[in-house]
Amino acid sequence: MKHTFLSKWLILGLWVIPLLLCAQDLRKENGRYTSQAVKTFTVGSGGRLILDGFSGDVKISSGTQSNVEVRETLRMDVSSESEAREMLERAQSSYSVSGQTIRVDGRNSDRWVSRRIEIRVPRPFDLDISASDGDVEGQNLQGSLRLHTSNGDITLAAVAGEVRLQTSAGDLHLEDIDGPLEAATSAGDVKLRNAQGTVDLRTSGGDISAYNLLKDAILKTAGGDIYVEKAGGNLIANTSGGDIEARECSGETELRTSGGDIEVRGVGGSLQAQTSGGDVFGADLNGAVTARTSGGDVELQKVNGAVRAATSAGDIEVEITLQNFKMEQRINLQSSAGSIRLTIPEKLPASISAEIVNAGGRWKRFDIYSDFPLTRQEEAGGGSLRMSGDINGGGGEIRLETSNGDIHILKGK
Repeated sequence: MKHTFLSKWLILGLWVIPLLLCAQDLRKENGRYTSQAVKTFTVGSGGRLILDGFSGDVKISSGTQSNVEVRETLRMDVSSESEAREMLERAQSSYSVSGQTIRVDGRNSDRWVSRRIEIRVPRPFDLDISASDGDVEGQNLQGSLRLHTSNGDITLAAVAGEVRLQTSAGDLHLEDIDGPLEAATSAGDVKLRNAQGTVDLRTSGGDISAYNLLKDAILKTAGGDIYVEKAGGNLIANTSGGDIEARECSGETELRTSGGDIEVRGVGGSLQAQTSGGDVFGADLNGAVTARTSGGDVELQKVNGAVRAATSAGDIEVEITLQNFKMEQRINLQSSAGSIRLTIPEKLPASISAEIVNAGGRWKRFDIYSDFPLTRQEEAGGGSLRMSGDINGGGGEIRLETSNGDIHILKGK
């Protein structure tokens, strides 16, 4: 009987101690009850933490410590301490450890509870985060990071490792990412600064801005603008309903929009620029250029390569500054309803063919003006007008064609 009596007290004591610790943590502030639980796990660098189904804000950081610390704060909007204790028991996350993996299950939720969790891990440490109805913030992390939130912003800074992010309704703010990056949001803006690895950014309803991209990048939005500055690799930027602006792109560059303008300055490789309803402007282009628009003007300055440009309803103006005449120098400019103005180096070897399909009639007459000697052919009755010939001994083909507009061929430096 004595042994049984002591055992009962021992069991009761083990049950009371956690309850007393919980009571010490529960406090009332501004009419709400607040509880903060801190848990420490002796899992060193190279481990993994999984946070599943957490509803609330998440903050992640790392340090030089050799363990993992998780600090969970709950604020309960109830009127009595007994209600707060009951709610606390239901709402606290559960924890488990298997080898080097820590799992935090935050599926228990209550409409009267607001939650926040702060996680501090060693370096490196892999993270798999799933949250909802809150923002996620991460800083100074090393290791793979997979992060999903269904209703909140994501902010990351100084992350080394593979990163995959997704939010259904929030913005992405990313800085100093050293590793492959894939990030998507269904209804928000994306801003990235300083990326050392490949980049894939997508949004269904916001703008994208990216600065200092070292490697290849893909940027896509269904309903916003795209701005890129300093892209070290190849670049693909697509939007269905906005403008695109790109500056200082070292590799091959492809820019497409269904309903906006395109502006690009400084491209080291080839350029493809296409819009269905806007203007195309480019300057300091050091590779082959293809520019198309269905309803706007095309203007290209300081092009050091071949050019193919077309518009269905606008003017085309191109300045060629090619110095190495052994490079590909074919030029094809076509407008269905606008003027064409081409400036080429005075000593460029080329074979020129310029044509106005409908030169006009008695009251309105379009013409071809050339600083180079070309042969003129004109149909009677206001039909087509052609001028052609070789300059500087002949060379790469230059073909200019418009239906309703003038053509100017000018000597440059």
